[in-house]
Amino acid sequence: RGLDIPSVGAVVHYHVPRIPSLYIHRCGRTARGPRSAGGVSLLLMSPREQTDYRKVCDALREEELPMYEASQAFFDAAQRRMAVAKKVEAEENKAGKKGRIEGWLARQASEMDLPFDAEAGADEDVPDA
Repeated sequence: RGLDIPSVGAVVHYHVPRIPSLYIHRCGRTARGPRSAGGVSLLLMSPREQTDYRKVCDALREEELPMYEASQAFFDAAQRRMAVAKKVEAEENKAGKKGRIEGWLARQASEMDLPFDAEAGADEDVPDA
């Protein structure tokens, strides 16, 4: 069900969720904080995300969401953060995949009454999906 952090005052979407209910759910976190009257949801969007943006607006029964001016420096900083977030996500996915593969191998070895040493194959990289 996700995290329930009571003091969230702002939610930043680094991309438009493809499913409008995700946007609505994430924005709802700002309404539960102690500053609920001042909760902010910021949506960073590229022109390629217009279709998903329209879906969010339709779900909210809004013609457009309020727009705010931002400096180039803000977008440059956001882009750097997005690049780091993508790298972290890729590493987490790779680690999770490696764990799933090792778990599967361990189960197969156990079913065949064979010894299994996860460290034996630790130097092999898990291929990216």
